[in-house]
Amino acid sequence: MAVSVFPCVRLRSIGDANGEIQRHSEQQPLRLEVKSTPDTALLNLSNGDETSVFKCSLSRETECSRVGKQSFIITLGCNSVLLQFSTPAEFSSFYNILKSCRGHNAEHSVFSDRTEESSAVQYFQFYGYLSQQQNMMQDYVRTGTYQRAILQNHVDFKDKVVLDVGCGSGILSFFAAQAGARKVYAVEASTMAQHAEC
Repeated sequence: MAVSVFPCVRLRSIGDANGEIQRHSEQQPLRLEVKSTPDTALLNLSNGDETSVFKCSLSRETECSRVGKQSFIITLGCNSVLLQFSTPAEFSSFYNILKSCRGHNAEHSVFSDRTEESSAVQYFQFYGYLSQQQNMMQDYVRTGTYQRAILQNHVDFKDKVVLDVGCGSGILSFFAAQAGARKVYAVEASTMAQHAEC
């Protein structure tokens, strides 16, 4: 467990009692001790007498955020506390500790939260088959509808830069070029990219 100390942090608390906002500020700067583990950060703010004024544990699920260049807000239930650091450099050190112990350095996205690894692999595998792309292109109602929609809205494409993400065979990219796009970037992550190369 790594321990970091920040000697001059101000604490402001904001609470919502009976629909009225109440504020409280500690007059003197406090000592912030941060004990970090791979999953959480334990924060302890103490005064000059080493009496604990505020303690909490921060994890990935904790509602908290950076505020400006040198402040950080934590919301626990109906109350929020604002930690104000004496310098942007001190805040930056604190923030980097939090990012590493709350798993922000690991790749994390909504996609990975909601998608099983095997599901993502199957998706790219399925759309990577040339036969699947051919089936979609031979669905003339589908392909014709896309082409008409793009060509009838040519003013939206004329002299624009178009990014086609997950382009598959690249057919929609060609339609964008037909509609007058200045430049078209087609991006494909599956093996279909090799089949569609010019």
